[in-house]
Amino acid sequence: MRQDDARDEAATRDLDPVAVQEFSQALRAAVGRSGLSLDRVRSRLAERDLPVSTATLSHWQTGRSRPAPGRSLAVVAALEGILGLPDGGLVALLPPAPRPRGRSAHASPPDDGGRRALPLWEEISQAVAELGLTLDDTLRIMSWHEVADVGPDRLVVAHRVSTVQRAVVDGVDRLPMFYSDLSPHDALPRLVPRAGVRVGREVRVGATGLVVAEFVLPAPLAAGERAFLQWDVEHVPVPVTELEMRSAHPSTEVVISARFSPDAFPAEVLGYTEVDGVGRTRRVGPDPLGEASVIRHRVPAGAVGLHWRWPPA
Repeated sequence: MRQDDARDEAATRDLDPVAVQEFSQALRAAVGRSGLSLDRVRSRLAERDLPVSTATLSHWQTGRSRPAPGRSLAVVAALEGILGLPDGGLVALLPPAPRPRGRSAHASPPDDGGRRALPLWEEISQAVAELGLTLDDTLRIMSWHEVADVGPDRLVVAHRVSTVQRAVVDGVDRLPMFYSDLSPHDALPRLVPRAGVRVGREVRVGATGLVVAEFVLPAPLAAGERAFLQWDVEHVPVPVTELEMRSAHPSTEVVISARFSPDAFPAEVLGYTEVDGVGRTRRVGPDPLGEASVIRHRVPAGAVGLHWRWPPA
C-alpha cells in the first residue's frame, strides 16, 4: 500500500521526460530479453551488495522514476552486466545529474516536490484534478501501521492499515491515496474503510498501474488537529511479495509487518527504505513465529517496505 505514490525521485525534477522514457524502455526491453523476473534481478543485485527493491526496479522500467545520481548509478552499471548489455548501454541513456538549486547543494526542492518532470505527471495530474484534489502538504503522517497476514497458499488473506494524520492547514476534509499491487499481474486490490474515513471516487492513472482514491474525512480538520484512519486492503487472489508505503512528505513513524502461516514460511524477509532513489535493505525475518516487521522513525519523504522471497519449490 502506498500513499502519494506519484512522488518521483528528487533527482528527476530537472530531466527531459523523453530521456527518462528512453531509459525505461531500454531497461524494460533488456529485462524482457533476459527472461529474468524483477525479483530475480533484485536478488542478483543484492548478491553484489547493491540492495534495490522490486518496486524501484518496476518504477524505473515503467518511467515513473529514474535512478538518482550516486549509488543508484552503480546499480545501473551492475544491471548492464546482469542483463547482458554492453558497458554503458544503460548509463549512457541517463542525462547528466541536474545542478543543485538554491543557495547550496542541499537546497530544498521546489514546492511541487519535484513532480513536474515525472514522465507521466500530466496523466497523474489530470487524475488528481478530476477528484478536485492536490498533492500539497496538507496532512502529515504521525504514525502508519500496516500489517498483512499471508496464508498457507502464499496469498494475502488479511491486510489492514491504521494511521494517525495531522492537519497542516485548516479545513482539510479529503486526501488522495494512491495504491496498486506490487505484483506482476494487472490486478488491483479493493480498499474497505473501517474507521475515520470513507472511500469516494477512484480514478485510474493512465497506464501507470496506479489508482488514485479520494479519501473523505467525516468533518474538516483544523490546523494541528489529528485524525485516526483505518482501512482494509482486499487483494485479488494473486501472489504478493512486497508491501510498501511511499509518501511525498516526511512521516513520524512507519511500521509495516507481515505474518506468515506456518505452512508458508518465506526463505527471508527484507526491510527497506528508499530516500532520493538510494535504498537501504536489511534482513528482518521471519522470526520463529513467522512474523517480520520494518520499523522506522522520523522518515524523510520516500518509501518504507517489506519484501519476501519464497524458498525454491
